[in-house]
Amino acid sequence: MEDKKKYLENGDFYVRELAREIVLNMVYFDSWDEFAAAVEQLCVAEPRKFRFVVKYRHCDGKLVLKGTDDQVCLKYRTEQQQDIKKLEKLNSVLMRHAVAK
Repeated sequence: MEDKKKYLENGDFYVRELAREIVLNMVYFDSWDEFAAAVEQLCVAEPRKFRFVVKYRHCDGKLVLKGTDDQVCLKYRTEQQQDIKKLEKLNSVLMRHAVAK
């Protein structure tokens, strides 16, 4: 819960620290909510450098999402069909940020 407060107070710092842990451990996000919030903060922090990649592997049935600005790489992997609706919502939020800047 303390991490959530830190994120709400200082979003960019939280994303950078979380990404540093992920890069060192080379793991994917486990929580969709944390991933979506971190990706959105990364997009807002560096809108011109930010990229969002969606990769689907039919043979595995896995959807892999990656948001990066070339310094920080945030990844999320899922096999759940219900996460596609969440992806659509996140994609629309990211598009709104891209158009607004």
